[in-house]
Parts: sequence; structure tokens; C-alpha cells
Amino acid sequence: TGRTSGSAAGGGGGGSASNFLEEQTAEARAEFLASEYVEEMREVARRVSDATGLEVPSDAEDLPAYLDGAVSCAVSHACHGLRDVPPDVWDSFVAADELGQSSLLHPFDYVEENGEDSFEGGRYRRFVSDYYG
Repeated sequence: TGRTSGSAAGGGGGGSASNFLEEQTAEARAEFLASEYVEEMREVARRVSDATGLEVPSDAEDLPAYLDGAVSCAVSHACHGLRDVPPDVWDSFVAADELGQSSLLHPFDYVEENGEDSFEGGRYRRFVSDYYG
């Protein structure tokens, strides 16, 4: 998606921009981790684990990377002509990819939906500007 992690981004407005970005990202992350997405991610991760033998991370923070890794591995194996990806992984592929993308996009959605003047030059615009520098 071209997005960088919130901690690596910044710029634009110096320390206050960085603080704003970090605060908004942390707030969005906490809300995401308390959402229904985490249980959906756990369920898909369990299916991938059952098919591959790879252990599901216990920390919810690590679930998006786990699912992203499963998607990347499946695509890599397929692109290299390896026919060793278990069918259950392919069955979980779309859900894993969508949930992984949701975790990346969630801070943007959260800030846009929870700003009093969201898109029109307010909190959302500042968040995006600070995020991309």
C-alpha cells in the first residue's frame, strides 16, 4: 500500500506533528485490538496454523503480520511453481489478506470516522499529512 509505520513517519510539523500522529495511531490501534477483527484474525490464523503447522501468535498485535506472512508465502510458493500450499491455506487466503489490509487501513478509517471535521481539512487531513510526511 505504500504506507509506512506510524513511528517511522512524521515530519511536516516537527515534534507536535509526531506526537499527534503517535497519539492518533495508538488510539486507533487500541480500538482495533478491541474490535471484532481480532477474533476474526484469530479464527483465520487458526485455520492457517492447522494447515501449515505454524504456531499462532498469542499476542493480538502480532496477528496481522502472521496473516500477512501466510499470504506472502502462499503467493511466493505459487509464483515459483511450487504446488505445496495446503488447500486450507488457499481457502483462508482471501480472509487473511482482507484482515491484514484492514489492520493497515484501520488507523485511517478510525481517524476519519472519529474526527469532528474529519475529511475537510481537519483531523483526518492532518493525520494523513503527518503520516506520509
